[in-house]
Amino acid sequence: MAILAGDGLLTHAFHFAVEAARYGVPAEAVLAIVEELSRYGGPAGMVGGQAADMEGEQGLTDAAHLQYIHEHKTGDLIVFSVKAGGRVGAGDLVQLQALETYGRAIGLAFQIQDDILDLTGDESKLGKKTQSDIKQGKVTYPYFHGLEQSREEVVRLTRVAKEAVTGGSIPDPLRLVQIADYLLQRDH
Repeated sequence: MAILAGDGLLTHAFHFAVEAARYGVPAEAVLAIVEELSRYGGPAGMVGGQAADMEGEQGLTDAAHLQYIHEHKTGDLIVFSVKAGGRVGAGDLVQLQALETYGRAIGLAFQIQDDILDLTGDESKLGKKTQSDIKQGKVTYPYFHGLEQSREEVVRLTRVAKEAVTGGSIPDPLRLVQIADYLLQRDH
């Protein structure tokens, strides 16, 4: 059922993207959204990242492999989401690049923060047991880089994301900045 649910949700995402045309989004933008959905959601994106994560659970993960997992399993979905919003809002190439930079940085920061919370978080806030990655033998960003350097990297990536959208190309970046700050400070 889980596989069928995933198949159904991913397929429905394409239907939902095409529905945007009925609400005034130009066909060219819809086509670009569908193309990016297939790339960021498919084997070269989220599906590939998830497959790499499953391989990693077999003890095949090194630091570069973990980076690949984080960038694709989570990061590609965030990049797709912000770029799709940019396309719906008729963003130009400079704006779309800023959004991609933002999404890449936020995606990696989110995943590193998730690794940190697995080590240091409050189980009652997280809604799951902490130390689960260690118990499952999964390597994490703190495993390779240490807890302090991992925290510093989350701060750095958050700064990169915020700079990408506050550099002048995005007309009203406040909500994106707030999301970046929320993810930096999240405890669950």
